[in-house]
Amino acid sequence: GLYAAAGYWLAPRLIRNEAQAWAQDKLKQDLAIGEVKVDPFRFTVDIAGIAIPAGAPMVRVKDLHVNFAARSVFGDSYRFDEIRVVEPEVNAVVRPDGRLNLLDLMPPPSDDPFPAVLIADLNVVRGKALLADHSKANRPQALLTPIGFRLQNLHTARDEGGGFRLEGRSDADELFVWKGHVSMAPIGSRGGLAIRNLKAKSVQDFAGEALPVALRDGLIDLDLSYT
Repeated sequence: GLYAAAGYWLAPRLIRNEAQAWAQDKLKQDLAIGEVKVDPFRFTVDIAGIAIPAGAPMVRVKDLHVNFAARSVFGDSYRFDEIRVVEPEVNAVVRPDGRLNLLDLMPPPSDDPFPAVLIADLNVVRGKALLADHSKANRPQALLTPIGFRLQNLHTARDEGGGFRLEGRSDADELFVWKGHVSMAPIGSRGGLAIRNLKAKSVQDFAGEALPVALRDGLIDLDLSYT
């Protein structure tokens, strides 16, 4: 009974307080968190509503579900059977001084070693990203939606698994598909990127100042492989 009470009642308050304290201490940002539910018998955490900064969010998530494998406490790494991120929104803006606003959410460097973690399934569904560049006179912007991302069997301390797929479509019906393999120890990736129906105007809006020519019309398809 005490264990259940601690899991259902105390754990959600600890998660909220620790997360908000960490964001304030490390990022100097206010973190907004909605309802937190913990199932101490299934080892799951569900959070409805996350936003940072709280006032004008750069990142917002509608629902977050985390399923921790209790048996991994006795293993050599922590295992998450499932992490599901539902309807995340990212507002990525290059400010007039050329600095990306998302860099404000990067924690300071730490000498502490990263714990060994295995993520069996990370699934991002119905994502949305607004990309804007306010350092250019025309202040271009593009909306990517929906965005889907799937990462499976990534180990942070060993070169294992790490298969992923990222897919998104812009408001101009441009399609981006990136799939391959990523490893953390050593850090590396191999795979391929496919772009379909990329508008010449999109390239001109975002990169025109760096091009030796002006792109007025046309479509671009790309297939790239990398290691």
